[in-house]
Amino acid sequence: MPAEQFVLRETLTRRPKLKFEIDRVVAHDTARVIPFVWVSGEGLEDLTALLDANPSVKNVELLTETDEERFYRLEWADEAQIIGRMVIEFDASVQQAFAADEEWTLHVLFLECSGPQYKVLLRNMDSISTSTGCTMSMMPVMSDLD
Repeated sequence: MPAEQFVLRETLTRRPKLKFEIDRVVAHDTARVIPFVWVSGEGLEDLTALLDANPSVKNVELLTETDEERFYRLEWADEAQIIGRMVIEFDASVQQAFAADEEWTLHVLFLECSGPQYKVLLRNMDSISTSTGCTMSMMPVMSDLD
Protein backbone atom coordinates (compact mmCIF):
# COMPACT_ATOMS: atom_id res chain seq x y z
CA MET A 1 0.00 0.00 0.00
CA PRO A 2 1.24 3.53 -0.62
CA ALA A 3 3.20 4.90 2.34
CA GLU A 4 1.16 8.11 2.38
CA GLN A 5 -1.93 6.06 3.33
CA PHE A 6 -0.41 4.31 6.31
CA VAL A 7 1.62 4.87 9.46
CA LEU A 8 4.93 6.73 9.53
CA ARG A 9 4.14 8.68 6.36
CA GLU A 10 5.68 11.87 7.76
CA THR A 11 8.85 10.07 8.83
CA LEU A 12 9.14 8.27 5.48
CA THR A 13 8.64 11.56 3.65
CA ARG A 14 11.30 13.35 5.68
CA ARG A 15 13.73 10.40 5.58
CA PRO A 16 13.02 8.56 2.31
CA LYS A 17 16.20 6.43 2.48
CA LEU A 18 15.14 4.74 5.72
CA LYS A 19 13.85 1.18 5.66
CA PHE A 20 11.41 -0.04 8.29
CA GLU A 21 10.97 -3.75 8.92
CA ILE A 22 8.45 -5.00 11.43
CA ASP A 23 9.83 -7.85 13.51
CA ARG A 24 6.54 -8.70 15.22
CA VAL A 25 3.16 -7.11 15.95
CA VAL A 26 1.04 -7.23 19.09
CA ALA A 27 -2.59 -6.14 18.72
CA HIS A 28 -4.41 -5.69 22.03
CA ASP A 29 -7.53 -4.60 20.18
CA THR A 30 -8.29 -3.07 16.79
CA ALA A 31 -7.15 0.37 17.97
CA ARG A 32 -4.04 -0.60 19.95
CA VAL A 33 -1.34 -2.00 17.67
CA ILE A 34 2.24 -2.33 18.95
CA PRO A 35 4.92 -3.31 16.46
CA PHE A 36 8.58 -4.04 17.14
CA VAL A 37 10.44 -2.36 14.29
CA TRP A 38 13.98 -2.49 12.89
CA VAL A 39 15.03 0.70 11.10
CA SER A 40 18.08 0.98 8.86
CA GLY A 41 19.39 3.20 6.11
CA GLU A 42 20.50 6.80 5.78
CA GLY A 43 19.08 9.26 8.30
CA LEU A 44 19.15 7.44 11.63
CA GLU A 45 20.32 10.53 13.49
CA ASP A 46 17.50 12.15 15.53
CA LEU A 47 15.19 9.29 14.50
CA THR A 48 13.71 8.80 17.97
CA ALA A 49 12.69 12.47 18.14
CA LEU A 50 11.30 12.31 14.60
CA LEU A 51 9.21 9.23 15.45
CA ASP A 52 8.04 10.84 18.67
CA ALA A 53 6.78 13.85 16.67
CA ASN A 54 5.03 11.65 14.10
CA PRO A 55 1.23 11.84 14.58
CA SER A 56 0.78 8.19 13.58
CA VAL A 57 2.86 7.09 16.60
CA LYS A 58 1.50 7.27 20.16
CA ASN A 59 4.56 5.95 22.01
CA VAL A 60 8.20 5.36 21.06
CA GLU A 61 10.71 3.23 22.92
CA LEU A 62 14.22 2.70 21.57
CA LEU A 63 15.19 -0.82 22.63
CA THR A 64 18.66 -1.08 21.11
CA GLU A 65 20.86 0.62 18.52
CA THR A 66 24.01 0.16 16.50
CA ASP A 67 25.71 2.44 14.01
CA GLU A 68 23.66 0.90 11.19
CA GLU A 69 20.22 0.24 12.68
CA ARG A 70 17.75 0.90 15.49
CA PHE A 71 15.20 -1.40 17.13
CA TYR A 72 12.02 0.23 18.44
CA ARG A 73 8.83 -0.68 20.23
CA LEU A 74 6.15 1.63 18.84
CA GLU A 75 2.51 2.09 19.63
CA TRP A 76 0.67 3.20 16.54
CA ALA A 77 -2.27 5.57 16.42
CA ASP A 78 -5.49 5.02 14.49
CA GLU A 79 -3.76 4.78 11.10
CA ALA A 80 -2.74 1.20 11.96
CA GLN A 81 -6.32 0.15 12.65
CA ILE A 82 -6.29 -2.04 9.54
CA ILE A 83 -3.65 -4.32 11.10
CA GLY A 84 -5.54 -4.54 14.38
CA ARG A 85 -8.72 -5.47 12.55
CA MET A 86 -6.98 -8.20 10.52
CA VAL A 87 -5.36 -9.69 13.63
CA ILE A 88 -8.36 -9.43 15.97
CA GLU A 89 -11.33 -9.93 13.62
CA PHE A 90 -9.81 -12.45 11.19
CA ASP A 91 -7.29 -14.25 13.42
CA ALA A 92 -4.54 -13.15 11.05
CA SER A 93 -0.83 -13.15 11.70
CA VAL A 94 1.48 -10.48 10.26
CA GLN A 95 4.34 -12.57 8.89
CA GLN A 96 6.36 -9.73 7.42
CA ALA A 97 5.91 -6.01 6.96
CA PHE A 98 8.32 -3.43 5.65
CA ALA A 99 8.36 0.10 4.32
CA ALA A 100 10.77 1.32 1.67
CA ASP A 101 10.59 3.37 -1.49
CA GLU A 102 7.33 5.10 -0.48
CA GLU A 103 5.43 1.84 -0.06
CA TRP A 104 4.41 -0.53 2.72
CA THR A 105 4.37 -4.25 1.98
CA LEU A 106 2.58 -6.57 4.40
CA HIS A 107 2.57 -10.35 4.25
CA VAL A 108 -0.37 -11.50 6.34
CA LEU A 109 -1.40 -15.10 7.00
CA PHE A 110 -5.10 -15.85 7.44
CA LEU A 111 -5.16 -19.32 9.00
CA GLU A 112 -8.87 -20.00 8.74
CA CYS A 113 -9.34 -18.94 5.17
CA SER A 114 -9.89 -21.25 2.24
CA GLY A 115 -12.46 -21.82 -0.48
CA PRO A 116 -15.66 -19.79 0.08
CA GLN A 117 -14.13 -18.23 3.21
CA TYR A 118 -11.56 -16.52 0.99
CA LYS A 119 -14.30 -14.72 -0.96
CA VAL A 120 -15.90 -13.56 2.29
CA LEU A 121 -12.51 -12.35 3.47
CA LEU A 122 -11.99 -10.37 0.26
CA ARG A 123 -15.36 -8.62 0.72
CA ASN A 124 -14.56 -7.84 4.36
CA MET A 125 -11.08 -6.57 3.49
CA ASP A 126 -12.61 -4.26 0.87
CA SER A 127 -14.84 -2.88 3.61
CA ILE A 128 -11.88 -2.46 5.99
CA SER A 129 -9.84 -0.86 3.23
CA THR A 130 -12.61 1.64 2.52
CA SER A 131 -13.23 2.47 6.19
CA THR A 132 -9.52 2.98 6.96
CA GLY A 133 -8.64 4.80 3.74
CA CYS A 134 -5.93 2.31 2.79
CA THR A 135 -5.51 1.03 -0.74
CA MET A 136 -4.33 -2.55 -0.74
CA SER A 137 -4.24 -5.63 -2.88
CA MET A 138 -4.40 -9.23 -1.74
CA MET A 139 -2.82 -12.23 -3.40
CA PRO A 140 -3.37 -15.82 -2.28
CA VAL A 141 -0.35 -17.98 -1.64
CA MET A 142 -2.27 -21.17 -2.33
CA SER A 143 -4.09 -22.04 -5.53
CA ASP A 144 -6.82 -24.17 -3.85
CA LEU A 145 -9.28 -21.33 -3.26
CA ASP A 146 -12.41 -22.50 -5.10
